[in-house]
Amino acid sequence: RAAVLAMPIVAGRNCEYAIDVVTACIESEASEVRECAALSLPEFVDPGNEYAIDSVHRRLECDAVGARATAAQLLAAVHSTDDEDGIDVAVKTLEDDDGLVRLSAAQALGLLVTKGNDYAVTEVAQRLEHDDVEVRKAAVFALTMITGKGDQHAIDEVVARLAHTKEEIRLFAATKTFRHIIQRGDAWAVGRLVQLLRDERREVRLAVVKGLSHAVAKGDLETIREVAEVLLLPDHDHRDTALQALVVLAEKGNHMVLDAMGTCLEHEDADTRRSAMKAMAQACHQGDAYAIGVASERLEHAELDVRRSAVKALVALAKTGDVTCVDAVLARLRHPHADVRSIAVKGLAKVVVKGDDRVF
Repeated sequence: RAAVLAMPIVAGRNCEYAIDVVTACIESEASEVRECAALSLPEFVDPGNEYAIDSVHRRLECDAVGARATAAQLLAAVHSTDDEDGIDVAVKTLEDDDGLVRLSAAQALGLLVTKGNDYAVTEVAQRLEHDDVEVRKAAVFALTMITGKGDQHAIDEVVARLAHTKEEIRLFAATKTFRHIIQRGDAWAVGRLVQLLRDERREVRLAVVKGLSHAVAKGDLETIREVAEVLLLPDHDHRDTALQALVVLAEKGNHMVLDAMGTCLEHEDADTRRSAMKAMAQACHQGDAYAIGVASERLEHAELDVRRSAVKALVALAKTGDVTCVDAVLARLRHPHADVRSIAVKGLAKVVVKGDDRVF
């Protein structure tokens, strides 16, 4: 070990014999020797030295994990800053079978490139599509090493993966990746996500909903307003996804969100009314007085289907024995339309306490 550490003192600058000696030590079974080699080589070798680069690259093919990890660590020492050949090798090493080697490659990238290097970001981001989830995790770590939180190129690359054909890639981008590269509340990043809620592909929109949960703090009113605008689109599937997003974004009982869902209870599309009923139950605590009020307002709507939806919503929202809700349902037993009366009868069984005198 002492001889290896002394090499920078006794050897000339970029001495090939000394490079051979030190890089041979990368293959040592003793971790202490490998550590000495990693410390010694940068002391007498200039970045970009082709002889040293070749010697280190050969060790990336070793069977021993320790040798490959040390060689990966030295990539940042032997390559010049932002050298694309070095970036290519380091990124390729992110695909190594061993986690220690992948970690060393990610750390080397952090030292090898300047923050936000476009070439490196693009190359690393491609590994977010790798079949091996461990490689994808290494790529996420590498992205954090080569960019700062909120880097627009990195965010663009991750957003692009939300539209991937494979579900596991979309969900990985939306959940595992976003929280590491995005600054929560970043208006630009949030805007990119909200825009994708208008995408024609449902699977993409569902991935976006998960991404939003990491990108925005609960209760962010500006984002809630932007998502609520998607409810105005003519397609039910878009409205359904927007309702799911509002559930994720809002704190329980948010009045703005409950009002928007109440408006959807009046929609001419039956699927949208059903989605609104389900979303309202998720967007508030059971027995929430404001939500019950929102549903109750629709009980006298001109359209029969809206009144029916309102009764169902009340039943879903109320706690058993809730006075306001029980009274509202009881009043519908005298409704002129048989369908509303029938739903009210079924609803009573769920909201009334047995023995309640008001029922008799």
